[in-house]
Amino acid sequence: MLYAGLHITDEELEKLRALRHAIPWPRDPVTGHLTQDETFHLLEPVDVSALKQDAGASYHRVCFDRLQRYKVIKQADVLLLMTRLPELFTPEEKRAAWEDFEPLCLHDSTLSFATHALFALQNGITDKGMAYLEKALLLDLRDVMGNTGEEGLHLACMGEAWQAAMELTAAG
Repeated sequence: MLYAGLHITDEELEKLRALRHAIPWPRDPVTGHLTQDETFHLLEPVDVSALKQDAGASYHRVCFDRLQRYKVIKQADVLLLMTRLPELFTPEEKRAAWEDFEPLCLHDSTLSFATHALFALQNGITDKGMAYLEKALLLDLRDVMGNTGEEGLHLACMGEAWQAAMELTAAG
């Protein structure tokens, strides 16, 4: 058994399977597309460019509580999920997720550029993937978000950028 090395009992494995099937997959009630959560469609639309004048975190300029009421995302968790478990999603679901979330993303997470790069490169969106990969690779070197000195290096971004770069080498 694949899990034998982890010393997971049959009972624990059954609980994990039950949990996997109990996790909801929220979908937009109109489009049927995957969404961040069950209430995302109820949030207030906003012009992302009005919140983001530069690559810095928008919560430095807009009240964090207010941001929670806008139909925007800090990073695209749905895209992140699809990079980790690509076999669970159809090409159509992946394309819809990109079209739904890429324009709404504030990139307020230092992992966001790298996740977008990996997703785009995994799904043949090469031009955007390369642009996001460049931002991810330079995040700390050029202090793109203005937080490298205060927060240190962003190792998750580095790892995800590495994965995106490996996606390029795998594509040939």
